Amino acid sequence: MKVKVLVAAFLLALTAACEPQDVLFAERSETLNTVGTIRELDPESRRFVLRIEGRTLTLRATESMTNFDQLAVGDRVRVQYEESIAAEMALADDTGETLATGISGTAPEGERPGAAAVEVISTVVEFLAYDPQGKRATLRLNDGSITTVKVAREMRDFAKSRTVGDRILVTYSLAAAITVEPAS
Repeated sequence: MKVKVLVAAFLLALTAACEPQDVLFAERSETLNTVGTIRELDPESRRFVLRIEGRTLTLRATESMTNFDQLAVGDRVRVQYEESIAAEMALADDTGETLATGISGTAPEGERPGAAAVEVISTVVEFLAYDPQGKRATLRLNDGSITTVKVAREMRDFAKSRTVGDRILVTYSLAAAITVEPAS
């Protein structure tokens, strides 16, 4: 009888340990650091097509990239990119106002073409529901609109831990740099 009670207690403890605990923070990020080759250029639209690791990536240079005319088919382009999203419980006194900041720059006139940019956006959303089968969360944005988003694997335990009405601080950040090495 004692053995049955011990086994039952062990199984109960194991089951409780497998349930997601109250996860208060989650983050997902993606990093790309690679070199590609310019395969096509369209000066009119300022688009250029890169071939990177067997894939095609189309980019558009903004008007602020003054050295676009120096690009040539065959130039090697280094792309460094990082994107992340973090979610955590909002503080009680957080107003929920969306805050955004960013900075960007390009190479000076006459230098090799290049550009860099950093952007950070944070906002508070209200949690409405999580569908574990569809892996989707329903949220109310601070403008009152309702949206449903796919929840990345790294964020699912956080979503499972939420209850209706939870206020979540979401921070999105993006950093990108592109430098060009002219073809020889």
